[in-house]
Amino acid sequence: IVTVRSTGECPSIDVVGRVQLPVGAQDVKVSTSRGFVRVEGDEIFIGLGQMRSAESVEFNVTARLMMPGIVTNVCSASALNAFVSTLPHETTIQVRGLALEAVPTLDGLFEIIMRGMGGTQCVLETSENLHTWTPLATRPLINGIATFDGLDSSSSAFRWYRGRLLP
Repeated sequence: IVTVRSTGECPSIDVVGRVQLPVGAQDVKVSTSRGFVRVEGDEIFIGLGQMRSAESVEFNVTARLMMPGIVTNVCSASALNAFVSTLPHETTIQVRGLALEAVPTLDGLFEIIMRGMGGTQCVLETSENLHTWTPLATRPLINGIATFDGLDSSSSAFRWYRGRLLP
């Protein structure tokens, strides 16, 4: 789940979120509460339109990954009138996201390490069908890292995990 938040005192105009998919991603699904979604090769564009000051919009990207290793969310957002500035009348866009890494452990299980903005809470969720998600645990991101250990997916032929930042 990616959260795009408009900061500053004026609205953000023509906001577009962009997600770079990892190599080997298949069965890509994108959901958003508003706007449009366009997939071009290994990039996803989410047109969010105008955003009021301090407004947040979430969009969710799921994919089946066919290659082992570390997956890092690569996402960005832009607006027609976005500037990197500390002036209160200008607009900036802030993108919050998580990177998830699955690591096998010596006991045959695995752990998921989430990396994101320190000082926030994140929740690890699981699904067997990519439609119904069940929270497993919530952890704080301490120094930008949260670890979920003792995970076992052997009880199901298919099990997906996702991380979500909490407000």
